[in-house]
Amino acid sequence: MEIKKLFQEERVVDVELASGYQEECVLYEDIDRFILLIDRGEEDFVILQSADAILQFYGVDDQFIGETRIDLPNGDFRTYELINKEKEQMTQRVQLETPFGVFTPQVRGIVSLEVIRQVVREYYGNEDFDAFVQKIPCIDSTEETKRYMGLKK
Repeated sequence: MEIKKLFQEERVVDVELASGYQEECVLYEDIDRFILLIDRGEEDFVILQSADAILQFYGVDDQFIGETRIDLPNGDFRTYELINKEKEQMTQRVQLETPFGVFTPQVRGIVSLEVIRQVVREYYGNEDFDAFVQKIPCIDSTEETKRYMGLKK
């Protein structure tokens, strides 16, 4: 299904950190300072929320796990897991240790700081959903998410 001009033209971003810190109406060009807090191990995760989507990331030391949820105009949604394109077929789980806990993501789901920065630039710099999804390394995880939420069997 092709969805053009899905994203709202006004790209207002609200930021929430694991510590409870929240800031509204952040310019997407200024989001890097929040991502760097995670990279340095000072925060556990960051959630970036706009009227039409949520991007969230956690990790440390250039190893991040990220996902995005895009809200569709018909009330439905799509979710995407960020992946390392070079390791797309590697689905085995590994241990990722952060100052806030140990996680067991799939190898393909661990991405670099540069990928996180690219996702923020592409998401908040684009008005076209299709272009965004084509430019970032991701896999559609909508069906899995809906099953997890009890919306599908």
